[in-house]
Amino acid sequence: MNLSFRFIGLTPLLALGVFANARATTYTVTSSADVYPGNAANCPGSSCTLRDATVAAGGVGDVIVFDPSVTLITMTPTGGANPLSLGPGVTIDGGGLVTVDGSGKFGFVASASSSTTINGLTIRNAYTAIYNAGTFTLTNSTLSGNYGTGSGGGVNGGGIYNTGMMTVSNCILSGNSANGSGSPPDDIGQGGGIYNSGTMTVTNSTLSGNSATGTNVGRGGGILNIGTLTVTNSTLSGNSANFGGGIRNMTTLTVINSTLSGNSATLNGGGIHSGNLSSSTGSLTLINSTLSGNSALNFGGSIYMFYGPLATTNSILDRGTGSGTACTVSPPSYITDNGGNIDSDGSCSLAQVRNRMSAAPPSISARWPTTAVRRRRCCPVRPAWRSTRSLARTRRSSTSATIGVPTRPALDWLRHATSAQQKRARNCLIASLAMDSGRRRVTGNVASAIVYGDLGGHLPGECL
Repeated sequence: MNLSFRFIGLTPLLALGVFANARATTYTVTSSADVYPGNAANCPGSSCTLRDATVAAGGVGDVIVFDPSVTLITMTPTGGANPLSLGPGVTIDGGGLVTVDGSGKFGFVASASSSTTINGLTIRNAYTAIYNAGTFTLTNSTLSGNYGTGSGGGVNGGGIYNTGMMTVSNCILSGNSANGSGSPPDDIGQGGGIYNSGTMTVTNSTLSGNSATGTNVGRGGGILNIGTLTVTNSTLSGNSANFGGGIRNMTTLTVINSTLSGNSATLNGGGIHSGNLSSSTGSLTLINSTLSGNSALNFGGSIYMFYGPLATTNSILDRGTGSGTACTVSPPSYITDNGGNIDSDGSCSLAQVRNRMSAAPPSISARWPTTAVRRRRCCPVRPAWRSTRSLARTRRSSTSATIGVPTRPALDWLRHATSAQQKRARNCLIASLAMDSGRRRVTGNVASAIVYGDLGGHLPGECL
């Protein structure tokens, strides 16, 4: 009887919840026009614009959607460069079919009190596509060709300027820029794709072709971080800046299962430039990630550590092109090697010699008896050897995949290998080994070990 009474007592609360949800309103944008300052009375109706809908929607749970006839909205506010302000709890869903062209005006702005979601929208040619000071979720969207804003603190964040809490998932940020061409301090460009001074996670996303430039300096072609940033399952490629072509990190950055490739810095840190000596901050963590083919004219093709620690696990650090080494670590920076890493030129000062591609392994007899090695549980990497042999033949290299395969062809295999192949390579402790198999004797660096793992169908050595 008491149990029944308790269930009955919950009924008013459930009813209140249903009532609260019923108050949420869906607004349908039916007009592609844009008239400032927006009129909530137009929604619902045949003349409801996106600006009208953002004025009307202000309740938690309100949703803005688009009529199928509305696929392109060009912002032309008569009141100047006025942004589209988003109320608390509002969701805009473009369904992947709608483009908002900023026409050189401000994009979307979310205040500190807001909790906002944008899904399936393309935002282009805006003066910072999204400015967030509250809580913001961006999913399945594209930000392209936008450029940063300058307000006395540099020109920042072409695609996104975040000072609050933001989640970016399944998005593309391409061709955005922060060009600091004004008077000091607006002669500094920071965060072509993203400028983050809050807390941000970037997941399953691509940042490509973004840039940060300035008559003074440009930092963070892809991302400038002075907050807390986590990048997971994402790709940063072809981004450029003076410092930190891919990412310029001044505080706390974690990169997981991600790839930074083809990014460039005219000074330091082609892939990542981390640390801030003036504020004694900067922390970088790499897990299961690849930095390859990045370039820096001065220091740090993959990474330039200016201050703070770098902890790296199961990651590939490649010198890339340019005059820089794979890593440049300036004291008091230091690297914590958690194992499974590959360093193309030994410049990363990895503590465990098994992970340094430049380290020559001792003979196998100095480590284990041959019979013991054969009995170990090892990792088959047959595709690795065949891929490298094919690659060498394709490039008409004078060195085939036989005795003494050099670092570069094997490293090329690492660049072109599938993620599954790379993972298998990383998970094997393969630096300090050599093997005599019939007429072939395997010696050399880690890359050679990967290649010759095909002999017998298994990789000799100790496997995880």
